[in-house]
Amino acid sequence: MTTGEETSVLGRINEDGHIADLTAAGGPATVHELIVQSRSLEDMLFRLQALASSAKAINDVAYDTLIEQGFSEHHRISLPTQPSEVWGFDGTYETIEAVNETGGPALHTFPDGPPEPGRPTIFFKATASRCAAAREAISIRSDSTTTLPLPHLAAVLGHGGEIVGYTIACDLTARDLERQNPLFQPQAKVFIASCALGPVVITPDEIGDPRKLKISMQILRKRKILFDGSEHTARLRLTTQELTKFLMRDNLIPPGSVALTGPAMAPPDAAALQHGDEVQITIDTIGTLSNPVQKLLSD
Repeated sequence: MTTGEETSVLGRINEDGHIADLTAAGGPATVHELIVQSRSLEDMLFRLQALASSAKAINDVAYDTLIEQGFSEHHRISLPTQPSEVWGFDGTYETIEAVNETGGPALHTFPDGPPEPGRPTIFFKATASRCAAAREAISIRSDSTTTLPLPHLAAVLGHGGEIVGYTIACDLTARDLERQNPLFQPQAKVFIASCALGPVVITPDEIGDPRKLKISMQILRKRKILFDGSEHTARLRLTTQELTKFLMRDNLIPPGSVALTGPAMAPPDAAALQHGDEVQITIDTIGTLSNPVQKLLSD
C-alpha cells in the first residue's frame, strides 16, 4: 500500500484484520523488493516471519475498509507487487464457459477437438506501468468495441521461476481486434491499464492446493449484474508449476514477474465492457479484486 506522501509500505494482514507495517519493522518497502532480495521461497517466508514478530499494526488501517474503499485516511491500496513483466497463458482449462459473437461455439475452439496437455499458449501481457491495483480503473481500448475481462489465478515468481505467491488478475482483451487478425493480438492484449492485479499476494502455504480454488466473476452495469460466471481451478490441464516451467524455458524471466495461469472463463460479446462498468473477480482464500471501467480516449 501507499501512504499519503506516496511512500510504499509493505503490510501483512493480522488475524484481527488490521495491517502490520513490515517496512517500519526493518523490512523492504514492497513485495517486489522482498522477492528480489530473497534467495528462495523458504528464505522469503523466514524473513516474513521475523519481520511480523516485531511489526506493529497501523492503527487507522483495517484491511476490509481498505479493500472496500481503496483508501483510508492516510493510506491507499496499491499494486500487491510491481512486476517487471506479466505473462499470460491461454487454453489451459478443460472447458471455457464462453460463446462467440453469434452465440455459437466457444471463443476457444479447436477443429479437431481440445488439444492434449502439452505446450500451452503463452503471450506477453503487461509491465507494472500497465497494471491497475484494486479499485483503480481498468481500460477499454479507444479503438475497440468488444473488450472483455478474463479472470486468472496469477502466480508470482521468484528467482528461477519458483512460485512464491498467488494473486488475482483481470486480463482485458480487445476481442474484436484479436478476431480481425491473429497478428493483432499484442494490440488486443497490451495497452494502458489492460491488466489488474490484487488485492493481495498470498503465499503458497496459505493458498494450499492451487487446483482446489473456485473462481467467480461478475460484471456490473449501473449496479445490476450483467454477467455472472464461475469455474474451478481443478479444470486446469497443467499444474501451476508445469506452466511456469514452460514460461522459463529458454526465457529469462526476472524475479517478481507474474504469470497469469489461464482464463477460467470468457464472457459473451453481449457483456462487452462499457465506460462506468465494474468488474469483480473472486478467488477462494485470496479475496475479491474490484475495478471500475474506463474508456480510453482516442488521440
